[in-house]
Amino acid sequence: MSKYIAVDVGGSKILGALYDEEGQLLQRYKVKTKAHRGREVVYQTLLGVIDTLFSEDVAAMGILIPGVISNSRRVEMCSNIPFEKMDLSELLEEKYRVPVLLGNDVNLAVFGEWKHGGYEEKNIVGVFVGTGVGGGFILNGKLYTGKGGAAEIGHMLYKENGNLCGCGQFGCLETVAAKSGMLTFMEKERSKGTESVLFEKLIPGEMFHTTDLYDAWKLGDPLAKKVMKRSMHALGVALGSLNTLLHPELFIFGGGVMESFYEEICEELHEILLTHTMPPLREDVRFIRSYLGDDAGITGAFYLAKEALDGQRP
Repeated sequence: MSKYIAVDVGGSKILGALYDEEGQLLQRYKVKTKAHRGREVVYQTLLGVIDTLFSEDVAAMGILIPGVISNSRRVEMCSNIPFEKMDLSELLEEKYRVPVLLGNDVNLAVFGEWKHGGYEEKNIVGVFVGTGVGGGFILNGKLYTGKGGAAEIGHMLYKENGNLCGCGQFGCLETVAAKSGMLTFMEKERSKGTESVLFEKLIPGEMFHTTDLYDAWKLGDPLAKKVMKRSMHALGVALGSLNTLLHPELFIFGGGVMESFYEEICEELHEILLTHTMPPLREDVRFIRSYLGDDAGITGAFYLAKEALDGQRP
């Protein structure tokens, strides 16, 4: 029986998993990425993870990368990992002699949720809100990636001449809706003398924990309330545009922020979406929260590996 390797290459860790044909997890192996040590060290670390899991009955591999992927094979841009402009699929195929496909982290998280959950819906928009805002589209029963890089929801324009985004543009959605944007806003408020229980936990220059924001929000902290109101309004406006553009059967929400706040903000977010949707398309807009959590991406990488074997992608 064929086996498949799925690898999640993250900024802090590389997680590899070995699956059987039916998607049963056989083995996991995790190491630190060591991204600060450069491309060759990270690449050799990745090879070490694959070597630990590889055997002659491995038929294909799927690799998850937090960045822009071209044609499921080349890393064009990468967040926190020095793999820019790297033909990673070709390198791995030359070494291991099995098909290898690459996928964006949130694309694959949405793909994993959809495939593993056995959803009947064929048109789904996934939105994951954490440090950034990522997305994934299932259109006509297939993961849609365009030429590569599709569904970069966090980099849709939200506010012209807004704050600088990590992608190099100004005013992207994630400069308001994501934790990175929230942190910028919190720091500005602190510099103006705003008082908040958040500042008891906030370390200058470091990303905050979502649980700290949630706890402050539950306590009724004014700044926490303001931060979330700004974030959810920006996200709701973007979702309204996506609903008008794609009119999916279902929205799936994931990421640390949505996992913590989903129950509390779902109804408000739904209302904002409807307000910013073309009126005839406001009926039966459905939301659900992801259920695979941190395993969504690696699960999607497994299904991508199966597609690699089937030759379904370039």
